[in-house]
Amino acid sequence: MKLDPVMNDVCLHNPVKGDIWMERLTPICMVLDVTDDVIYYTDTLMTLDDEYQTFDTNDVKALSKEAWIKWLSYNHNDGTWADIWLQGSNNQ
Repeated sequence: MKLDPVMNDVCLHNPVKGDIWMERLTPICMVLDVTDDVIYYTDTLMTLDDEYQTFDTNDVKALSKEAWIKWLSYNHNDGTWADIWLQGSNNQ
């Protein structure tokens, strides 16, 4: 399910804190912080009250901006394999 390929591309290249990426409505990762060269994120989910899930913000991972773009992009064609969930300030 592609929500908006243009917005995906904008947010892929300009991530902001709070961006959530999903694939088929399954949470993939949440951006925790961004510097000029590094995107800090978590892709670890934890269950609350046996019903709800949230991202574990204590499990921080980091990728260079180039690696971030490569991770979320298809290898064989244009676009991303996940979709931005309209969350971060890029999307308002």
